[in-house]
Amino acid sequence: MDHLPRKIETKTSPFSLPKSTTNSIQNKRIKTMVYSPKKENNFFYLATSVFVILATGIIVYVLISLSQLQKLSQVSNTTNTPNDTVEVSDTDTIQSKWALREIKINNNVVWSLQLPSAFIETTVGASDGITIFSGDEMGESYKLQLGFPLFTNYPGGEPEDLKSWIQKELDFLKPEDSLNVKSESFTLSNNVQATLLLNMNEITADSGNARVFGQKKSLVLYISKTKNRNFSKITLIPQGEYREETAKSIIERIASSIKF
Repeated sequence: MDHLPRKIETKTSPFSLPKSTTNSIQNKRIKTMVYSPKKENNFFYLATSVFVILATGIIVYVLISLSQLQKLSQVSNTTNTPNDTVEVSDTDTIQSKWALREIKINNNVVWSLQLPSAFIETTVGASDGITIFSGDEMGESYKLQLGFPLFTNYPGGEPEDLKSWIQKELDFLKPEDSLNVKSESFTLSNNVQATLLLNMNEITADSGNARVFGQKKSLVLYISKTKNRNFSKITLIPQGEYREETAKSIIERIASSIKF
């Protein structure tokens, strides 16, 4: 660590100053300059100071007033806007509430599941234990069928298992139509197995061993038989444009809510 000098001496060389200054220092005749401003200069600086103070005050007042107006505007907007109002963009869809539904046959609950509250039962003259609902969800109209097939005149009678049932269902389709069908497997509550067929043509007539298909597309969830429950299926039929992903999300939510 370097040691700083204890004393610092500053020497002024007379040769570094102008001659007149050097002579003054040598002769010890140092003149003191005193600044004496004129009266008109004092008035000018005073007026300038007053103007600056007034201008600053005006600017501060304007800024404070604008801030107060902005706060009042925000409070007014908050007061006039209902608390339960939700802004939705043009691309957003409003999803309705869902409610638990129980469907009974002979006073026994055969379906216990959640459906959109907008779905209303419209069952009229249905066969094979079918319960029909109609309603809107996520901006689209749907028809929903909850059914327990009786397999009357069904080829080979009642299927042995879920896999054979799916194969027999596909056999009703034309080869070119069956190629467009996609399938997904699910495990529902209580380990109940199910298979979802997408892009199926809507069944408009069914005699058991023969079917007539319409132009509308549908999604069908086939649910396997259990000890306490027969084979069943859920069919969701979009009434407008077929939007597979939207319809799929609806039927998957319904399937996940089924209580066995």
